[in-house]
Amino acid sequence: MGVRKDRTRLSEAIEQYQIWCTQRGMAVATRANDKSVLTRFVKLTGDLLVSSLEEHHVEEFLFGPGGLRAEHLDYRGHTRPPISASSANAALARMGRFFHYCQRKGLTRRDLTGDIMSLKAPKKLQVRPAPDVMLAMLDSCEEPRDRALMAVALNTAVRASTIKAARVGDLNLIEGGFRVELVKTKDEKVLPVTADLDREMRKWLTTYAENLGRPLRSTDFLVPARNNGRFYWVTHEDGSRECLRTAIEYLPHKPMAKMEEVIQRAYTAVVGGDIKGIGIHTIRRGVARALFDQLQEEGGYDHAIRVVSALLGHKQAGTTELYLGTSSEERKLDRVMRGRDFLTAMVPAADADNVVQLRAAQ
Repeated sequence: MGVRKDRTRLSEAIEQYQIWCTQRGMAVATRANDKSVLTRFVKLTGDLLVSSLEEHHVEEFLFGPGGLRAEHLDYRGHTRPPISASSANAALARMGRFFHYCQRKGLTRRDLTGDIMSLKAPKKLQVRPAPDVMLAMLDSCEEPRDRALMAVALNTAVRASTIKAARVGDLNLIEGGFRVELVKTKDEKVLPVTADLDREMRKWLTTYAENLGRPLRSTDFLVPARNNGRFYWVTHEDGSRECLRTAIEYLPHKPMAKMEEVIQRAYTAVVGGDIKGIGIHTIRRGVARALFDQLQEEGGYDHAIRVVSALLGHKQAGTTELYLGTSSEERKLDRVMRGRDFLTAMVPAADADNVVQLRAAQ
């Protein structure tokens, strides 16, 4: 198909692409992140005709002066440091999806990202808290709503977006089920309510209702936003003044925002250190690894992977292995080497004595 000559500009193509993605059920967060990258591309490159774009426009946006991999301006005009290699690769992938769409619609002759090489990005070890650490994090949450958030995350391993969307009516403590929607696939499933979660939720729902001064409704958000109170001054009889604050109020019609801050505070209280990247996904990985280790002892690697994949909502075992930070080969290697004799086990006892003597002679 030849390039269309309808003089479609970049901003128009982005808007059409967003509509196309929405119609095909792409996750809201994914669409928002795509739009963020593409909008920055327009700001740096200019609202050119899509048919006039070349590969060098993409390369300059990512790697040129003022591009993302150099000191650059954000959409507010603030100077920002260069983004990391992994972030640059993510931006390249987002632009790749867009230009693949443009190619299919005949707006460009080819995918303008096809020949741009991804950067080599170092892999960082992801934090996976041990069970005792996660329970200590739970106990560090003094605010009832924050503890409820932590309890849901620890006992379901769902994403932050799933917790954010959950309503009181989704939790059925009588039948022991918690109905959730998997944001990425839009699938609904009912998760089992553990005894731990049952206890935590009964305490939380009682506190929640008392704070509202009414029975909870099925449409109330399970983990709501809150009003932190209003400060006001009181003058006492002796003329002294005191600053007081009204009670904290939960807002059942509005979901909690910035859930990662609760996880970060708890992590700091228990572990300390760097909190960069710590959030609901940290708990998700920790719970997945804890369950995997338990199940592997009971039924082997394949059984454990299948069950944990079901918990996380993964269709591919490889995705689950990334979450766990392991693979079948790595687990076998760990069993063979960790805490065991290695080279000395490969040398007969008599030869081992000779080796010691040679070392001593040196």
